[in-house]
Amino acid sequence: MKKLLAALLILVLVLSMTACSTYSPNDNPSSAAPEQSAPAEDSSTDDQTAEKPVIGVLVFDYSNNYCTYIRNAINYYAGEDVEIIMQDSQNDQAKQAEQVDTLLQRGVDALCVNLVEPESASTIIEKVKPTGKPLIFFNKCPSDEDMLSYDNAYYSGCSPYDGGVMQAEMCIDAVKANPAADKNGDGVINYVIIKGEPGHPDAELCTQANLDTLGAYSDGITFKNLDIQTANWRSDQAKDVMDAWIGRFGSEIEMVITNNDGMMLGGVEALKAAGWFGDDPQKQVLFIGHDAIPEAIPLIEDGTLYGCILQDAVNEGRATIVMAKNLCFGRPVEEDLGVELGAIKDFRSPFIKITKENTQTAVDIYNVALGN
Repeated sequence: MKKLLAALLILVLVLSMTACSTYSPNDNPSSAAPEQSAPAEDSSTDDQTAEKPVIGVLVFDYSNNYCTYIRNAINYYAGEDVEIIMQDSQNDQAKQAEQVDTLLQRGVDALCVNLVEPESASTIIEKVKPTGKPLIFFNKCPSDEDMLSYDNAYYSGCSPYDGGVMQAEMCIDAVKANPAADKNGDGVINYVIIKGEPGHPDAELCTQANLDTLGAYSDGITFKNLDIQTANWRSDQAKDVMDAWIGRFGSEIEMVITNNDGMMLGGVEALKAAGWFGDDPQKQVLFIGHDAIPEAIPLIEDGTLYGCILQDAVNEGRATIVMAKNLCFGRPVEEDLGVELGAIKDFRSPFIKITKENTQTAVDIYNVALGN
């Protein structure tokens, strides 16, 4: 019953919303999510049973907290009728390529791959294509060209540009709800963006969507970007970036946007250490994060954050394993997804705006990922 309720919750969200961010907890080791009784480095035995299809799952880095939630969702929705071999690629693309070779040699029936480097998708496809086996990429999307080069390649993830647009819309909502955010009353909101890894599609597209959407807005107020700095998804680097901005811009900063919540945590830490979020009206800032991870919820509820965009790790993991199982059992790939695939055979999980009014939505979704 619990799985049914969780699945219904996800399905309702998919049907009701319109269509990746990476949270690296090197920054915050104590926050790593507890796992379900998930597979270890290799969850199978050498004596694979013929009755059960065997699905290989490669995760780019087990230390990445967001991917921990995806892993748990894959295990949660895998059920008892398939065998999962899940392995850690340890943020090493060469290692991941070797793992693909090994899994194919072992005769897996399908592969699910969270790429270390999206531009290396063609190498993985070249290995899998001669076998004709299903290949589901997740969380990091290959290029359209790569996806269309193999008929049996699919993708489960999100649309980072759409997420950036929705995050910018949340910024506009935040200013409308908090006119005092314009601290000097000049009709301009000065904002900074803490960006993820340079060149990473999620970081580039989300940031560009922020700039495009806020730059086009002119209904009674405008937005001015003071600076963009990368923190490589890391909380510790984000803290350093924010420290530098506090020294450089001080109370000129009226809004902070981050590409993920790991960096949000570092930015908040720096601001609090400098006395922000207290009684001084010049040391207030609207802060909008991305992912709505469990650690962000108390900060939304106490007003430190205005809100976050929820990138649904559970839905990404669910769609990944659902597609793999459908293909293994000869069912239509879209069965039980709740939506049609896109032009490159892609499932796009919808983003959700999370504010004080609906934090329970995020809690319910992550409870599945945490095995609660």
